[in-house]
Amino acid sequence: LLPERYKGYTEEISTRGTFELEGNLEGIWDDTHIPKIDFHLAAKNGYLKYPDLNKALENIQFEIGLKNTTGLPKDTFLAINNALFSIGSDKVGFGSVLSQLTGNMHVNGTLNANLDLKNLREAYPLESLKAIDGKLKADISSNFSMNDIEKGAYENTRSSGNVILNGISYRQDDAPDTFIKEAAFTFTPEAVLIEKMSGTAGKSDFSITGVVSNMLGYTLRDEPLQGNFTMRSKVLDLNDFMSDEVNSEGSEDAPAGEQWQIPEFLDALFTAEVSKVIYDDIVLNDISGELRLQHGEAKFSDVSSKFLGGNLKADGKLSAKDNPIFDIQLALQDNNISDLLNATTFFEKLAPLAKGLQGTMDSKFRMQGSFAEGFELDFNSLSGQAQTELKALDKVLGDQSVIRGLRQKLDFLDAESLDLKGLKTVLKFQNGNVVVSPFNFSHKDIQIGVKGSHTFTGDMNYEMQLEVPAYYLGGEVNRLIDSLDDPELKEIPVPVTVSIAGTYLAPVINTDLTASVRTLTVKLVEIQKARLKEKGTEKVKDLLGDIFKSGQKDSMATDTTTRSPAKGIIGDILGKDSKQEETTNDSATKKPPSIEKTATDILGGLLKGKKQDTTAKDTINQ
Repeated sequence: LLPERYKGYTEEISTRGTFELEGNLEGIWDDTHIPKIDFHLAAKNGYLKYPDLNKALENIQFEIGLKNTTGLPKDTFLAINNALFSIGSDKVGFGSVLSQLTGNMHVNGTLNANLDLKNLREAYPLESLKAIDGKLKADISSNFSMNDIEKGAYENTRSSGNVILNGISYRQDDAPDTFIKEAAFTFTPEAVLIEKMSGTAGKSDFSITGVVSNMLGYTLRDEPLQGNFTMRSKVLDLNDFMSDEVNSEGSEDAPAGEQWQIPEFLDALFTAEVSKVIYDDIVLNDISGELRLQHGEAKFSDVSSKFLGGNLKADGKLSAKDNPIFDIQLALQDNNISDLLNATTFFEKLAPLAKGLQGTMDSKFRMQGSFAEGFELDFNSLSGQAQTELKALDKVLGDQSVIRGLRQKLDFLDAESLDLKGLKTVLKFQNGNVVVSPFNFSHKDIQIGVKGSHTFTGDMNYEMQLEVPAYYLGGEVNRLIDSLDDPELKEIPVPVTVSIAGTYLAPVINTDLTASVRTLTVKLVEIQKARLKEKGTEKVKDLLGDIFKSGQKDSMATDTTTRSPAKGIIGDILGKDSKQEETTNDSATKKPPSIEKTATDILGGLLKGKKQDTTAKDTINQ
């Protein structure tokens, strides 16, 4: 009867009353027989008072009979009659008959109680509770055999009665203060019915109904508690159920590295409907789903919720054995991008470049991993895949570090007009690395391809391939294009490579834009020379025509005076050497190669050979 801390100090405990013991033991003891037994124990007017408690257990009484009339072990039985005690006006009474003690024991017992739990704590040490209050009424009877309990044949048991709780409040270590406004349990032969149970735990409220299918097996044989339960709540604040790392005195509550556990004594299915769930800074609204607790694992299915302006669906499992691990599938729809990244460390580390986007997105995840401490993710353990799609893009933030760095290198990129709506990406992560599968999009008439990877610690290694129309590449290029008078040249796509390294907060951006512009300029000059050759021939003809006309007016002009000026002009325009200048009129009128073919050949060489021409690099360190 004594709690551990009072053993050895019985002189400090006040007791009184009478205790009687009488009986007979006679017969033989062999392999098949035991002596016949007839013992009687009785307590009357018992009193028990602990030194540091205000109230006492009074009117303690019981009658116990242990009897065997045949000498056969199976015929031994124990009867407990008229057992009761009182605390003030509160009374608890019970009785039981246990037969066939050494075989298939049969139990027939009753319990009656009308108790103020505050009085119980003031009379008997309840060391796990700091405080308790409220009313308990119980009237229960049960009749069963241990064979039926061991076989799980609870349909053969006979239980009846009820337990009613009102205004129960209690406080204990490592748990929020709990208040049970009312609860009603009905005992039937098959199960214990939770007719109703409502109350609060910390800042959370709850209303529970359900069925416990093996209360006797749980109580008598340490079986997992089996049942189906339905819970409804307006607010479920999970932060109240997270144990503090350090208590008020500054010492650790638990050894370093100790993890949360899923109770292995539960084998239960919970169906929940909660208006609002709070975990850390994350808020889920209108959440519903099923949770199965079994063998120290938690499996959840058909979970749906409103989350960050959109919807969430989830399936998966958590296992708390040894090192806690999880395997989860998530589907997010129409979620606000900035809220998603700000609310969860995982999404922030998974897609840091998305911080520059304002809008909504859809995403699907399948991932496995473990927890470092509490519910903190061990990012190096994560493996899985994510698929995302931008549903709406309200704005691209130009002051975001990577976008700002790109703008400084590529001034034709305009964050304000960047339209990524409908963009789909696939991300695979393992061993702390996130690999982004190649994807493409367009900005105005610029085609852009992206691929690369980053780590959960923020290191980046990305490459962008841009197909930039020539007219974006500066004044000199445009002047050359204009001089060629060929609109199609403005649309010639010029490959530009961009590398993004460093970290998200301090990106290092390199481009080969300077080399691309230089190479294009050289090629355009070659095209211009080819075009001038064609136009220059026509100009020479005009000049020659003028000369011939002036010769008709002045027949005294010599060949020298008419040929020398033309020769100089032809040299200037065509840029030919002296040998070419002395060619005959037939060679001067010979048709040069097509400018279209020349441009095609030159630009073909540009686009094919661009990689070899690329030498210059621009770098930005932020």
